Amino acid sequence: MTLSLKNTVLWNPSSDVDTPNHAFQEKAVTVVSRLAQIYDIYLIIHINSDDEREQIDKLLQKAGLMDVLDSRKILRCSTEEGKIHMIRHIEPHVHIEGGWELDDGEDIVRKIRPFVNKVVWIITRRRRSSFNQARLKESDQGILGPNVELTEKLIETSLALEVGIEVADQS
Repeated sequence: MTLSLKNTVLWNPSSDVDTPNHAFQEKAVTVVSRLAQIYDIYLIIHINSDDEREQIDKLLQKAGLMDVLDSRKILRCSTEEGKIHMIRHIEPHVHIEGGWELDDGEDIVRKIRPFVNKVVWIITRRRRSSFNQARLKESDQGILGPNVELTEKLIETSLALEVGIEVADQS
Protein backbone atom coordinates (compact mmCIF):
# COMPACT_ATOMS: atom_id res chain seq x y z
CA MET A 1 0.00 0.00 0.00
CA THR A 2 1.14 3.52 -0.76
CA LEU A 3 -0.30 6.35 1.29
CA SER A 4 0.04 9.98 0.32
CA LEU A 5 0.17 11.73 3.70
CA LYS A 6 -1.27 15.16 2.96
CA ASN A 7 -5.05 15.69 3.07
CA THR A 8 -5.47 12.05 4.07
CA VAL A 9 -3.68 11.68 7.41
CA LEU A 10 -2.46 15.26 7.79
CA TRP A 11 -4.03 18.57 6.87
CA ASN A 12 -2.63 22.07 6.76
CA PRO A 13 -5.12 24.83 7.55
CA SER A 14 -2.70 27.43 6.18
CA SER A 15 -3.16 28.32 2.52
CA ASP A 16 0.50 29.40 2.46
CA VAL A 17 2.60 26.34 1.61
CA ASP A 18 5.64 28.14 3.01
CA THR A 19 4.01 28.27 6.46
CA PRO A 20 3.45 24.64 7.45
CA ASN A 21 0.97 24.15 10.27
CA HIS A 22 0.04 20.49 9.96
CA ALA A 23 -2.23 18.49 12.23
CA PHE A 24 -3.68 14.99 12.10
CA GLN A 25 -7.10 14.33 10.60
CA GLU A 26 -9.68 12.80 12.95
CA LYS A 27 -8.68 9.25 14.01
CA ALA A 28 -6.10 9.08 11.21
CA VAL A 29 -3.34 7.84 13.52
CA THR A 30 -5.55 4.94 14.64
CA VAL A 31 -6.46 4.03 11.06
CA VAL A 32 -2.81 4.11 9.90
CA SER A 33 -1.67 2.09 12.93
CA ARG A 34 -4.27 -0.57 12.20
CA LEU A 35 -3.57 -0.58 8.46
CA ALA A 36 0.13 -1.10 9.25
CA GLN A 37 -0.80 -4.38 10.97
CA ILE A 38 -2.11 -5.87 7.72
CA TYR A 39 -0.48 -3.85 4.92
CA ASP A 40 3.11 -3.09 3.99
CA ILE A 41 2.80 0.72 3.93
CA TYR A 42 4.94 3.13 1.95
CA LEU A 43 4.23 6.64 3.18
CA ILE A 44 4.71 9.33 0.51
CA ILE A 45 5.07 12.91 1.68
CA HIS A 46 4.97 15.90 -0.68
CA ILE A 47 7.47 18.28 0.96
CA ASN A 48 7.64 22.02 0.24
CA SER A 49 10.48 23.02 2.60
CA ASP A 50 12.98 21.78 5.17
CA ASP A 51 10.85 23.34 7.93
CA GLU A 52 7.84 21.38 6.73
CA ARG A 53 9.81 18.14 6.63
CA GLU A 54 11.00 18.72 10.19
CA GLN A 55 7.48 19.51 11.42
CA ILE A 56 5.95 16.43 9.77
CA ASP A 57 8.74 14.16 11.05
CA LYS A 58 8.12 15.43 14.61
CA LEU A 59 4.35 14.87 14.28
CA LEU A 60 4.87 11.30 13.06
CA GLN A 61 7.31 10.60 15.90
CA LYS A 62 5.12 12.15 18.60
CA ALA A 63 2.05 10.23 17.39
CA GLY A 64 3.96 6.93 17.59
CA LEU A 65 3.67 6.23 13.86
CA MET A 66 7.44 5.82 13.56
CA ASP A 67 7.00 2.76 15.81
CA VAL A 68 4.56 1.06 13.41
CA LEU A 69 5.99 2.20 10.05
CA ASP A 70 9.31 1.19 8.52
CA SER A 71 11.37 4.42 8.36
CA ARG A 72 12.97 3.16 5.13
CA LYS A 73 9.50 3.27 3.55
CA ILE A 74 8.83 6.90 4.35
CA LEU A 75 9.43 8.58 1.03
CA ARG A 76 9.51 12.27 0.20
CA CYS A 77 9.03 14.19 -3.02
CA SER A 78 8.63 17.80 -4.08
CA THR A 79 6.54 17.33 -7.24
CA GLU A 80 3.44 15.45 -8.34
CA GLU A 81 5.46 13.75 -11.07
CA GLY A 82 7.87 12.50 -8.40
CA LYS A 83 4.97 11.06 -6.44
CA ILE A 84 3.52 9.38 -9.53
CA HIS A 85 6.93 7.86 -10.31
CA MET A 86 7.22 6.44 -6.78
CA ILE A 87 3.73 4.95 -6.89
CA ARG A 88 4.30 3.36 -10.30
CA HIS A 89 7.69 1.98 -9.18
CA ILE A 90 6.32 0.45 -5.96
CA GLU A 91 3.32 -1.07 -7.81
CA PRO A 92 0.96 -1.11 -4.82
CA HIS A 93 -2.35 -2.95 -4.78
CA VAL A 94 -3.86 0.03 -2.92
CA HIS A 95 -3.03 3.73 -3.05
CA ILE A 96 -4.60 6.44 -0.88
CA GLU A 97 -4.39 9.94 -2.41
CA GLY A 98 -5.35 13.37 -1.11
CA GLY A 99 -3.19 15.70 -3.16
CA TRP A 100 -1.35 18.50 -1.38
CA GLU A 101 -1.97 22.12 -0.38
CA LEU A 102 -2.35 23.42 -3.94
CA ASP A 103 -4.05 20.48 -5.63
CA ASP A 104 -6.57 17.74 -4.79
CA GLY A 105 -4.62 14.96 -6.51
CA GLU A 106 -6.81 14.60 -9.59
CA ASP A 107 -3.89 14.33 -12.02
CA ILE A 108 -2.21 11.75 -9.80
CA VAL A 109 -5.37 9.63 -9.60
CA ARG A 110 -5.91 9.93 -13.35
CA LYS A 111 -2.35 8.77 -14.10
CA ILE A 112 -2.11 5.88 -11.61
CA ARG A 113 -5.67 4.52 -11.87
CA PRO A 114 -4.85 2.17 -14.77
CA PHE A 115 -1.96 0.63 -12.80
CA VAL A 116 -3.28 0.31 -9.23
CA ASN A 117 -5.98 -2.19 -8.23
CA LYS A 118 -7.66 0.19 -5.79
CA VAL A 119 -7.30 3.96 -5.49
CA VAL A 120 -8.87 5.69 -2.50
CA TRP A 121 -9.20 9.38 -3.35
CA ILE A 122 -9.93 11.67 -0.43
CA ILE A 123 -11.44 14.95 -1.61
CA THR A 124 -13.78 17.64 -0.31
CA ARG A 125 -17.55 17.15 -0.37
CA ARG A 126 -17.90 20.01 -2.85
CA ARG A 127 -15.35 18.46 -5.21
CA ARG A 128 -16.85 15.00 -4.76
CA SER A 129 -20.29 16.27 -5.78
CA SER A 130 -18.83 17.23 -9.18
CA PHE A 131 -18.46 13.48 -9.84
CA ASN A 132 -22.21 12.87 -9.57
CA GLN A 133 -22.98 10.65 -12.58
CA ALA A 134 -25.91 12.84 -13.64
CA ARG A 135 -23.68 15.93 -13.85
CA LEU A 136 -20.35 14.36 -14.78
CA LYS A 137 -18.33 16.57 -17.10
CA GLU A 138 -16.73 14.95 -20.11
CA SER A 139 -13.27 15.95 -18.81
CA ASP A 140 -13.91 13.95 -15.62
CA GLN A 141 -14.95 10.74 -17.41
CA GLY A 142 -11.41 9.32 -17.43
CA ILE A 143 -10.77 9.67 -13.73
CA LEU A 144 -13.51 7.50 -12.30
CA GLY A 145 -13.61 3.77 -12.58
CA PRO A 146 -14.60 0.70 -10.60
CA ASN A 147 -11.25 0.83 -8.81
CA VAL A 148 -11.59 4.43 -7.53
CA GLU A 149 -13.24 5.05 -4.16
CA LEU A 150 -14.21 8.68 -3.49
CA THR A 151 -14.53 9.86 0.10
CA GLU A 152 -14.04 12.92 2.29
CA LYS A 153 -12.12 11.35 5.19
CA LEU A 154 -9.81 8.43 5.78
CA ILE A 155 -12.08 7.21 8.59
CA GLU A 156 -14.96 6.91 6.11
CA THR A 157 -13.16 4.58 3.68
CA SER A 158 -13.67 0.89 3.09
CA LEU A 159 -10.11 0.46 4.38
CA ALA A 160 -11.04 2.00 7.75
CA LEU A 161 -13.99 -0.37 7.92
CA GLU A 162 -11.65 -3.25 7.03
CA VAL A 163 -9.53 -2.48 10.14
CA GLY A 164 -12.51 -2.07 12.44
CA ILE A 165 -13.19 1.67 12.33
CA GLU A 166 -16.94 1.89 11.87
CA VAL A 167 -19.11 4.94 11.26
CA ALA A 168 -20.55 4.51 14.78
CA ASP A 169 -16.99 4.95 16.14
CA GLN A 170 -16.82 8.45 14.64
CA SER A 171 -17.87 10.47 17.65
